[in-house]
Amino acid sequence: AFEFSDYDDYPEAESLFNGYAYHPSAVFRKNNPGKMVTKNRLGNTVLIDQYSYAYNARGYATSKTTTSVFSYNGSGGSYDTYYYYEER
Repeated sequence: AFEFSDYDDYPEAESLFNGYAYHPSAVFRKNNPGKMVTKNRLGNTVLIDQYSYAYNARGYATSKTTTSVFSYNGSGGSYDTYYYYEER
């Protein structure tokens, strides 16, 4: 299970880029989450992802830093995701 929290007030970036093949018009989030907790089938926390975003003047995310920590041993790391927009 995935539990999202700590949402910001900006438009959700992922839906602009990811297609959901089983239901293309599905909207799962309105804003960008700041945290995601992954739990196993027993309800135990396995992974915690923290997100931080940078935004352009229109309020869309231009980058996201994800910091992940595994609960069972405290190991983890971080990576960056960049978003590029084309005016149409």
